[in-house]
Amino acid sequence: MNEAPYIFAVDERGDIYYNKNKLPLDKALRTAEAAKKEAPQANIVVQVDRETPAFAVEELIDTVRPCADSATLYLHG
Repeated sequence: MNEAPYIFAVDERGDIYYNKNKLPLDKALRTAEAAKKEAPQANIVVQVDRETPAFAVEELIDTVRPCADSATLYLHG
């Protein structure tokens, strides 16, 4: 069964969003862990655009990577 991915977005200011709600970086791991409990096979998607600062994407990916052990981490943008 394919589960819908859980999607984090990072905007041009480096702000992180989950379910369209702004999320501080220090809560990203707990959010990803909770989402993974609900949908263990779901993929993690980090949505970005051209103006998104690379450092913000790297910090987010490094933060949620522990939840990507059985899921795949995608960068979309």
